[in-house]
Amino acid sequence: MNPAAAPAGSPDPAEPDTRPAYPDLVRAVVSVITPLRAVLLSLSTPGELRDWPIGAWLRLDCTDEERLRR
Repeated sequence: MNPAAAPAGSPDPAEPDTRPAYPDLVRAVVSVITPLRAVLLSLSTPGELRDWPIGAWLRLDCTDEERLRR
């Protein structure tokens, strides 16, 4: 995350002010590697990725308790 922190202005990706910069950074990388196949792991919803070059998506989710257990 440190290389991505510079455009965001903070080394902490959990800092709310940095969050808007990360999707733009990831989108730029995805644009460069397309049409290669890639797996994108994200907290974004399909609606938020509507204009991205994604052929398919799968939502993996679990309860907070399960996340803590893992």
